[in-house]
Amino acid sequence: MEGKSNAKLYYLFSIICGTWFLITGWFWAYFASLIISYPVALIGIFLWSRGRKLNPGSRANPIALWLHVAGLAVSLIALIALFIYN
Repeated sequence: MEGKSNAKLYYLFSIICGTWFLITGWFWAYFASLIISYPVALIGIFLWSRGRKLNPGSRANPIALWLHVAGLAVSLIALIALFIYN
């Protein structure tokens, strides 16, 4: 029981970090995304991997992962658009 409750906390904080990454990942002015978004994303991926080791069958597993993947996609698209249009 202890491992599953810890996994829920890991997934919860990973989802919060993934949401932050998705919301702020596009902000590339003065490369602020490297300071604002990417450290939080790395923490979120670490928490996701810890939760996955404790409870791999959780429904929160793909949610947390896809939030981070979507955040990375938005961030890279914004960076490419910044380089193309500036």
